[in-house]
Amino acid sequence: MHLARKALAVLLLGCASAVAAVEYNDKASEISCPNGPHGGLVIDGIAYRNAHTMPMIHFKGGNWAYLSWKYGVDSPWGRALLSLAQTAYATQARVVADCSPTNDVTGLWIQDF
Repeated sequence: MHLARKALAVLLLGCASAVAAVEYNDKASEISCPNGPHGGLVIDGIAYRNAHTMPMIHFKGGNWAYLSWKYGVDSPWGRALLSLAQTAYATQARVVADCSPTNDVTGLWIQDF
């Protein structure tokens, strides 16, 4: 039943835009995603500005990070990462995020811990 509730949340929110649950701030000092894979993270905020063409996600207890800097939401790769981020946000599932040296989340895995 636990998975059914998650699947229902994904179906209900699949096409909806997520609203940030934490205060959005795009100051460079508050954007951080250390290089390499990091596990056990929870996404508690998603933000988007047209000028950036890529969303930002916030990790609980951490900072904002760019989501797919190289491939914004105008590409299939950027949309795939955004879809995974929205699913993780809606279900509050823990994720593994792979980050580049430029504070960019380039990979996202939803895991059941």
